[in-house]
Amino acid sequence: MDRSNYKVFSEGRIGNLVLKNRLVRSATCEYKMTVDGKTTDTILNIYKELAAGGVGMIISSLMAVTLNGKGAPNQMCIYGDEYINEISKVADIVHHTDSNCVIIAQLCHAG
Repeated sequence: MDRSNYKVFSEGRIGNLVLKNRLVRSATCEYKMTVDGKTTDTILNIYKELAAGGVGMIISSLMAVTLNGKGAPNQMCIYGDEYINEISKVADIVHHTDSNCVIIAQLCHAG
């Protein structure tokens, strides 16, 4: 299939952010982290498969910005330094799978 005629497969931009195509994986809630917000093989495989699928941008699962703002026990967290390495694992697997795939954080306070 010749995709060159479809605008969705052409380069896109959001401000200064350049996307390889206009396919965006919308924000979601997988709730596949550990109870204390650490990464699991399940969550890493989800993001690896998304990147391998060819989307131009992935909007992450909900990331709690405070402990009392978590919406569920197995939610991604970003409210402390202990989560830097955990969130980096998600970004690293996306970029290792497809270096041209952009991933951005969906910040959340459900409390």
